[in-house]
Amino acid sequence: MSPDPTMDFSVSLGITPKEYAPEQILNLAEIIAQKQGKRIVVCIDEFQQIGEFPDSVTVQKRLRGAWQLQQNASYCLFGSKKHLMTNMFQNKSMPFFQFGDVASGVHDGFLSKKVMDEFQLGTKSNISKVKKILIDRDLVEVRETGLFISDPVFQMWFRRTCL
Repeated sequence: MSPDPTMDFSVSLGITPKEYAPEQILNLAEIIAQKQGKRIVVCIDEFQQIGEFPDSVTVQKRLRGAWQLQQNASYCLFGSKKHLMTNMFQNKSMPFFQFGDVASGVHDGFLSKKVMDEFQLGTKSNISKVKKILIDRDLVEVRETGLFISDPVFQMWFRRTCL
Protein backbone atom coordinates (compact mmCIF):
# COMPACT_ATOMS: atom_id res chain seq x y z
CA MET A 1 0.00 0.00 0.00
CA SER A 2 1.27 3.46 -0.87
CA PRO A 3 1.04 6.68 1.19
CA ASP A 4 0.39 8.55 -2.07
CA PRO A 5 -3.03 10.23 -1.60
CA THR A 6 -3.69 10.17 -5.36
CA MET A 7 -3.71 6.37 -5.43
CA ASP A 8 -7.05 4.60 -5.25
CA PHE A 9 -7.47 1.90 -2.67
CA SER A 10 -10.39 -0.41 -2.16
CA VAL A 11 -11.11 -3.43 -0.04
CA SER A 12 -13.39 -6.26 -0.98
CA LEU A 13 -14.46 -8.49 1.87
CA GLY A 14 -16.41 -10.88 -0.30
CA ILE A 15 -19.62 -10.45 1.64
CA THR A 16 -23.00 -9.90 0.10
CA PRO A 17 -26.42 -9.06 1.53
CA LYS A 18 -27.55 -12.55 0.48
CA GLU A 19 -25.11 -14.14 2.93
CA TYR A 20 -25.28 -11.63 5.80
CA ALA A 21 -28.01 -9.51 7.36
CA PRO A 22 -27.58 -5.73 6.88
CA GLU A 23 -26.97 -5.28 10.63
CA GLN A 24 -24.08 -7.75 10.48
CA ILE A 25 -22.50 -5.73 7.68
CA LEU A 26 -23.10 -2.43 9.49
CA ASN A 27 -21.42 -3.85 12.60
CA LEU A 28 -18.44 -5.28 10.72
CA ALA A 29 -16.00 -2.50 11.71
CA GLU A 30 -16.96 -2.91 15.37
CA ILE A 31 -16.55 -6.69 15.21
CA ILE A 32 -13.12 -6.41 13.56
CA ALA A 33 -12.03 -3.79 16.11
CA GLN A 34 -13.12 -5.97 19.03
CA LYS A 35 -11.38 -9.06 17.65
CA GLN A 36 -8.15 -7.13 17.01
CA GLY A 37 -8.28 -5.20 20.28
CA LYS A 38 -7.98 -1.93 18.34
CA ARG A 39 -10.07 1.11 17.55
CA ILE A 40 -11.07 1.66 13.93
CA VAL A 41 -12.00 4.87 12.13
CA VAL A 42 -14.13 4.40 9.02
CA CYS A 43 -14.05 7.38 6.65
CA ILE A 44 -16.86 7.78 4.13
CA ASP A 45 -16.57 10.49 1.50
CA GLU A 46 -19.50 12.16 -0.26
CA PHE A 47 -21.80 10.93 2.49
CA GLN A 48 -24.53 13.35 1.39
CA GLN A 49 -25.18 10.97 -1.53
CA ILE A 50 -27.11 8.80 0.92
CA GLY A 51 -29.85 11.41 0.60
CA GLU A 52 -30.41 10.24 -2.98
CA PHE A 53 -31.05 6.62 -1.99
CA PRO A 54 -34.59 5.31 -2.34
CA ASP A 55 -36.18 5.55 1.12
CA SER A 56 -33.14 7.51 2.32
CA VAL A 57 -34.48 8.24 5.82
CA THR A 58 -34.94 4.53 6.53
CA VAL A 59 -31.36 3.83 5.41
CA GLN A 60 -30.08 6.65 7.63
CA LYS A 61 -32.04 5.28 10.61
CA ARG A 62 -30.46 1.84 10.12
CA LEU A 63 -26.97 3.30 9.89
CA ARG A 64 -27.37 5.45 12.99
CA GLY A 65 -29.05 2.65 14.89
CA ALA A 66 -26.04 0.39 14.34
CA TRP A 67 -23.25 2.97 14.55
CA GLN A 68 -24.37 4.80 17.70
CA LEU A 69 -23.94 1.67 19.82
CA GLN A 70 -20.40 0.93 18.67
CA GLN A 71 -17.60 1.52 21.16
CA ASN A 72 -14.52 0.62 19.08
CA ALA A 73 -15.44 1.99 15.65
CA SER A 74 -15.82 5.68 14.85
CA TYR A 75 -17.09 7.24 11.65
CA CYS A 76 -15.86 10.33 9.80
CA LEU A 77 -18.55 11.28 7.32
CA PHE A 78 -17.33 13.73 4.69
CA GLY A 79 -19.32 15.58 2.06
CA SER A 80 -18.71 18.33 -0.45
CA LYS A 81 -22.27 19.67 -0.52
CA LYS A 82 -22.45 21.63 2.71
CA HIS A 83 -26.19 22.39 2.52
CA LEU A 84 -27.04 18.68 2.23
CA MET A 85 -24.66 17.69 5.03
CA THR A 86 -26.01 20.49 7.22
CA ASN A 87 -29.56 19.27 6.63
CA MET A 88 -28.62 15.69 7.55
CA PHE A 89 -26.83 16.61 10.80
CA GLN A 90 -28.61 19.74 12.03
CA ASN A 91 -32.24 19.12 11.04
CA LYS A 92 -34.18 17.78 14.06
CA SER A 93 -36.32 15.55 11.85
CA MET A 94 -33.33 13.68 10.36
CA PRO A 95 -31.89 10.48 11.86
CA PHE A 96 -28.33 11.85 12.05
CA PHE A 97 -29.39 14.97 13.98
CA GLN A 98 -26.62 15.71 16.53
CA PHE A 99 -24.93 12.39 15.71
CA GLY A 100 -21.48 13.88 16.21
CA ASP A 101 -19.35 16.94 15.72
CA VAL A 102 -19.88 18.94 12.56
CA ALA A 103 -16.71 20.49 11.18
CA SER A 104 -16.60 23.46 8.89
CA GLY A 105 -13.91 26.05 8.26
CA VAL A 106 -12.19 28.08 10.95
CA HIS A 107 -11.61 31.42 9.30
CA ASP A 108 -9.87 33.64 11.83
CA GLY A 109 -8.28 33.89 15.24
CA PHE A 110 -4.80 32.61 14.36
CA LEU A 111 -3.08 35.86 15.37
CA SER A 112 -5.54 36.95 18.04
CA LYS A 113 -3.99 38.15 21.28
CA LYS A 114 -6.12 35.64 23.18
CA VAL A 115 -4.71 32.65 21.27
CA MET A 116 -1.15 34.02 21.34
CA ASP A 117 -1.26 34.64 25.10
CA GLU A 118 -3.17 31.52 26.10
CA PHE A 119 -0.85 29.14 24.26
CA GLN A 120 2.35 31.10 24.78
CA LEU A 121 3.04 31.20 21.05
CA GLY A 122 5.70 33.86 21.43
CA THR A 123 6.32 36.31 18.63
CA LYS A 124 4.43 36.82 15.43
CA SER A 125 7.50 35.54 13.56
CA ASN A 126 7.10 32.22 15.40
CA ILE A 127 3.49 32.13 14.27
CA SER A 128 4.65 32.90 10.72
CA LYS A 129 6.92 29.82 10.82
CA VAL A 130 4.08 27.64 12.09
CA LYS A 131 1.75 29.11 9.44
CA LYS A 132 4.21 28.21 6.67
CA ILE A 133 4.46 24.63 7.95
CA LEU A 134 0.67 24.29 8.12
CA ILE A 135 0.29 25.64 4.58
CA ASP A 136 3.08 23.39 3.25
CA ARG A 137 1.34 20.35 4.76
CA ASP A 138 -2.06 21.34 3.29
CA LEU A 139 -3.66 21.67 6.73
CA VAL A 140 -4.33 25.38 6.19
CA GLU A 141 -4.97 27.24 2.97
CA VAL A 142 -4.65 30.93 2.20
CA ARG A 143 -7.69 32.66 0.75
CA GLU A 144 -8.53 36.29 0.02
CA THR A 145 -10.38 36.51 3.34
CA GLY A 146 -7.51 35.02 5.36
CA LEU A 147 -6.44 31.59 6.54
CA PHE A 148 -8.82 28.66 6.39
CA ILE A 149 -8.38 25.27 8.07
CA SER A 150 -9.09 22.91 5.22
CA ASP A 151 -8.50 19.59 6.97
CA PRO A 152 -11.61 18.77 9.05
CA VAL A 153 -9.78 16.47 11.48
CA PHE A 154 -7.09 19.10 12.12
CA GLN A 155 -9.85 21.67 12.54
CA MET A 156 -11.58 19.63 15.25
CA TRP A 157 -8.27 19.10 17.06
CA PHE A 158 -7.47 22.81 16.80
CA ARG A 159 -10.83 23.84 18.20
CA ARG A 160 -10.66 21.38 21.10
CA THR A 161 -7.02 22.05 21.92
CA CYS A 162 -6.40 25.66 21.05
CA LEU A 163 -9.60 27.68 21.29
